[in-house]
Amino acid sequence: MANPIRVFLSHATEDTKVAERIADDLRAAGADVWLDSTHLGPGDFVASINRALDQRDVLVLVLSPAAIRSSWVPDEMDAAIVRYKQGLMQSPVIAEIRSVPVKDIPSLWTIYSRTDFTRNYDRGMAHLFHALHLPVPKKSKPRPPATQPSDAGATDSSDGTAPKRGGVVSRRALLVGTVVAAGLSIIGGAALLKCQGPSILSSRMRSLGFMQGTTSGTIFIAPPLVNAAAGDFLMGSNPARDDQAQPDEQPQFHLTLPALQVGKYPVTVAEYAAFVRTGHPAPPQWGAQQDKPDHPVVWVSWKDAQAYAAWLTQLTGEKWHLPTEPEWEKAARGTDGRIYPWGDAFDKARTNTSESGIGTTTPVGSYPIGASPYGAQDMAGNVWEWTSSLYGPYPYSIGDALENSNGTGIRVLRGGSWFRDAKDARAAYRLSGLAPSADSAFDIGFRLVREALSS
Repeated sequence: MANPIRVFLSHATEDTKVAERIADDLRAAGADVWLDSTHLGPGDFVASINRALDQRDVLVLVLSPAAIRSSWVPDEMDAAIVRYKQGLMQSPVIAEIRSVPVKDIPSLWTIYSRTDFTRNYDRGMAHLFHALHLPVPKKSKPRPPATQPSDAGATDSSDGTAPKRGGVVSRRALLVGTVVAAGLSIIGGAALLKCQGPSILSSRMRSLGFMQGTTSGTIFIAPPLVNAAAGDFLMGSNPARDDQAQPDEQPQFHLTLPALQVGKYPVTVAEYAAFVRTGHPAPPQWGAQQDKPDHPVVWVSWKDAQAYAAWLTQLTGEKWHLPTEPEWEKAARGTDGRIYPWGDAFDKARTNTSESGIGTTTPVGSYPIGASPYGAQDMAGNVWEWTSSLYGPYPYSIGDALENSNGTGIRVLRGGSWFRDAKDARAAYRLSGLAPSADSAFDIGFRLVREALSS
């Protein structure tokens, strides 16, 4: 029997009752949970917490306004992030038990997997079980919901008598630079049972945040996601800033989008292979592609990409779709109109384009320093990516005919590829030249967007 996952549960004192309920449910699913209310005794608090962090596989943060104000919780989270980037822990997971405005959450935390307990505790636990690769335990006798304590007056976290931090854990000023430079990821995916069948994921893909699941005996792979906050961004190109701006990228304009959850990487061969195993036709050169499971899948038509999104939606109960042009572009460049995901200057060390001389696809996640402001990778180079949008003139209007999934016409691809040069890898570049009779190619793939969850 595999060793149980060892969880460090970080929370504010005011949230102890909810944290204890979460701990009990995780233990019922087989986890080994460290919780200060049951593990901390008299003595050196800092040493005890440091020792616990050293011995845990993952930190689960019980998020609330009290946790944000705590003098303990942020240090525990920062220490866990550094250990994650050192390969010593899994990516932190956030359980939001009370709503916290995005502006109040430290920006370094926002890119990690966040499960919502504020509207439905059981649904939140289902997501948490999945994020931790735990099976959902059988239902026990119903319990009354834990009382959600008031946020007023929160000052500390793990223990009301604990002193302010010192020593190893309290080093936030040193951690920020390390975490930003490292290029962080999040774990996302469907709120379903851990797969009970054979593993189809490599250790590398698991380390990148991909998760295997099953429903009704069908295996699927849920991708890691990045969060793009709701708001305004600059779409298109300004020739005064970008001397390679194309006519169909103009004029540059402001557009407002809701919050997005976008695949951190393009869909991989391993993910698509699960789809093919259910009877969907394999794309061209499938035998050779299967030798590279962590590379982006290619030779996928727009209709095939749509079919994959529908299949994943059916299996997970969550809505997945190809990104629209605006969704793709915002995920790739952020809000400030930058030319490439990382800034205005091309850098072949950050992407796989023809300038790199590699001459084929590269494994997803090979260029973390080329990530977008939200942490999405491979959005410049590697493979072209389908959008759901029909090709049309700018400015783009949300909800117009260009977003008609049943419309006829040419769909837009974005991002460039290993076969094309830096000009095509610009975040605003639009490829629109594929005829319907030739709508797949050796350098065309796709990524997905997951629609916001409802209670």
